[in-house]
Amino acid sequence: MNGLFLDIETTGFHRGRETVYLIGAGYVKEEAFVVLQWFCDEGEEETILEDFIAFSESFNCLIHYNGLSFDLPFLEEKSKIYGLDC
Repeated sequence: MNGLFLDIETTGFHRGRETVYLIGAGYVKEEAFVVLQWFCDEGEEETILEDFIAFSESFNCLIHYNGLSFDLPFLEEKSKIYGLDC
């Protein structure tokens, strides 16, 4: 299994109005745990989404807590807004 741990932080709960300001991810590489973060300083939400989606394509499993009801639908909606393929 090639798994990626995922968590997001947002400015609120409404997918259309609120912003994803942090995407955190972790994975195992050569027996070490690697942690990455994409942080939205000033309006780069589309950029961090693009970068995260491109990075995550090499993984075949997403591991998350509460992701099915919040994180993944939030990322999917934001991707639609920006015309990104999620």
